[in-house]
Amino acid sequence: MKYFLCLKTARFALLSALLAFSLTIYQCGKKTDDPAPTPTVVGTWKITGLTTNPGYQISGITITDLYSALGLTTPCFLQMTVTFNSSGTITLDIPTGCTLPEAQIESLTGFGRQSKWATTGNKITITASDGKTQTTYDYQIAGTTLTMTGSNGTYTLNIKMEKA
Repeated sequence: MKYFLCLKTARFALLSALLAFSLTIYQCGKKTDDPAPTPTVVGTWKITGLTTNPGYQISGITITDLYSALGLTTPCFLQMTVTFNSSGTITLDIPTGCTLPEAQIESLTGFGRQSKWATTGNKITITASDGKTQTTYDYQIAGTTLTMTGSNGTYTLNIKMEKA
């Protein structure tokens, strides 16, 4: 009987040890309950798409894909970056020697070297360097892509950017 009791105790101890080990391993692989970080517009972005509705009329031709049109006429536009600084200011990096005037970029998008930005919910408001002209965009971030849609008064713009 003593032998049987000793064997039963040994089995119980072994099962208890296996259970404890299993729980420890399970906890090691458990993902944290902390929420994922909220995506933010803060950072440097490269414009990868710019469309407008209605299209711009240039020499009788309606152009809705401004990104491609600007890329053909002033390829430096494709290298330009926009930085949304945590201070609420915008840094616009136009490549040296680029013939596309900053004023034209700012009048179209609101992005200029003296522009400011602020978010409320899923809206971002860009205040141009004149301190008066504002463009409000709906925005969303999916992975490394920022999409902004809004009106500058005449045109509805859709701007797509990738994290630089």
